[in-house]
Amino acid sequence: MIIQYSAYLKEALELYASPTKQTVSQIARTLYAKYAPDVELDSFRRSLSNGIKKHFKKEVLTESKEETHVTEDDNGIKLIYKGGKPLTSKQAAIDYFKIDEDVYAVPFYDCKSWTTTMKLDNVQPIQVINYGVTLKLAKKAKELSLPEIQITTRKLARTSKKKLSWGVVPLADFHIGAYVGDLLKTKDFSFDILCKYLQQIADEVNEKGFDKVYLVMLGDFIESFTGLNHINSWKGLHKGSYGMNAVILAHEILSEHLYSKINNLKIVDFVSGNHDRITSDSKEDVFGEVGNMIYYLFKKDYPSIDSNFSSLIVSRKLDNIGYLGTHGHLGLAKKDTGKIIQDYGFKNAEYHFLMQGHYHAREGIKTYKKKIATYADVKVVQHDSLDYRKITVPPLFTGNFYSESIGYSSSAGGTILYKNKYGKVTHQDVML
Repeated sequence: MIIQYSAYLKEALELYASPTKQTVSQIARTLYAKYAPDVELDSFRRSLSNGIKKHFKKEVLTESKEETHVTEDDNGIKLIYKGGKPLTSKQAAIDYFKIDEDVYAVPFYDCKSWTTTMKLDNVQPIQVINYGVTLKLAKKAKELSLPEIQITTRKLARTSKKKLSWGVVPLADFHIGAYVGDLLKTKDFSFDILCKYLQQIADEVNEKGFDKVYLVMLGDFIESFTGLNHINSWKGLHKGSYGMNAVILAHEILSEHLYSKINNLKIVDFVSGNHDRITSDSKEDVFGEVGNMIYYLFKKDYPSIDSNFSSLIVSRKLDNIGYLGTHGHLGLAKKDTGKIIQDYGFKNAEYHFLMQGHYHAREGIKTYKKKIATYADVKVVQHDSLDYRKITVPPLFTGNFYSESIGYSSSAGGTILYKNKYGKVTHQDVML
């Protein structure tokens, strides 16, 4: 005969909750004597005990406290759950927290569980499973809708009437795609602000009336190809400004607001910066392939303009002045300046300029040739001529939270160099 224990459970629960504080064994004996079911007492007691446990376990799980915590730092958003809900899959946790998967990716999920033994009314022991769940969120960069781009030969600016020979314009640290706002010291930065800076540089160059212009592009053309140059780089990007979108946008902006605006542009050279890598880790792409992409697109659009690319250093000799350009992040730039001039400069040049960016600051170092003549035990040092100058050109990008946190910030600007009527080089700093 099958015993329907549910028929006795209601009365058993009432007795269990009564002020008499009867144990399950006492309740079982009471009901067994009252109803004389066709089953042994031990079997009746065990079944009744299981029914009482299931009832109260359900109540405990229903009433158990749940805790959720949300924290946000430079690494993203962290969600933590503690409670009785079995969020044993990533999707269950995503559904519980109602995460918008169009906005956030979930790169990390972890679920731990543990068993807690409780006593109901300090009498009946019961085991409850608790869960601890951790999620980490990263905001997705939305794809930027770009117009269909056709590679065409662009029109160059008009020829100016004034004749001032070569004008050399080194520019660095464009960081196209970066978005900066509301920092303590660093100025805001965006697409619109950079376009304004580039136009102002072109206007300054055109006012000089150069017969020919040499544009030296010293790297860091984009902010980030992967969005992960630093662990939180994605937080400082315009939406969609990563991958090939960033490269195409950089070329379009430079074409529209710089290349096509400068009168008598004859040479444009490109060198890569540390932000021009196509990998998150600088050890993986040491060549700065984005710089090569920018150079390739330039050659497609402006085939009549002389142009070169290097991952290390570019050099030209104009008006008998040697101009060398590097980004400044590699070990090469940290070598003795005289050794760099010796290795990459020109033998018969009257003077050399070594130009670099990278540091988001303005620096200038003059170096003199020295002749040492010895008379007995006395050494005389005679300065006979200026030999070269190493300069750090100002950035177009004024910085972000990372650069401000390590003490680097600067006003935006550019540099114009040219041989003046006295046969010397004029070095003009253009503050924007």
